[in-house]
Amino acid sequence: YLWLLGDDDKIANETIGKILGAIEDRPALVVLDLAVHSKDLAVCLKSSFFGNGHPYRIEDRNYVLRAFNVSLGFISCVVMNRNLLLQVSQEKLEELSQIGFSPFYSAYAVLSQRESVRFLRGANVIQRSGNGRFDDSSVHLATNFLHGSALGWKYVGELTYSASALRRAKSR
Repeated sequence: YLWLLGDDDKIANETIGKILGAIEDRPALVVLDLAVHSKDLAVCLKSSFFGNGHPYRIEDRNYVLRAFNVSLGFISCVVMNRNLLLQVSQEKLEELSQIGFSPFYSAYAVLSQRESVRFLRGANVIQRSGNGRFDDSSVHLATNFLHGSALGWKYVGELTYSASALRRAKSR
């Protein structure tokens, strides 16, 4: 399994044990709920980023796409089956990595191979808010986001997801 972590995110004490329990039955992905805190971690701004309405065991890739959409691209919140990840198009991953969208595509490409997700509720990861720079490079960041999300959605659309799930996910 592969877990990419943001350099400014904090892992809760019990998270590693929860992940180890979740990967026992070899899911494609483990999705970790996260709490969003202020930059100095002093204030919790949102205790559950994804909400608690999702089941622990999800066996429907279209449900995952509709429920989590582009948010599965947040590093630190997805643990991927390494063997499935190695089967994903390296060319597409390389292209998307240049604009920061390879984690988004990776998660859905891995899931398209095996419909099996474990969702871990609670503040498994503490994400810092307001840690980004907003200056003259903001236009460049916005352009990369628009280009990256459009290209990522194009490539996800080539996978085995239903047209209705794709429409719903893109509209959120």
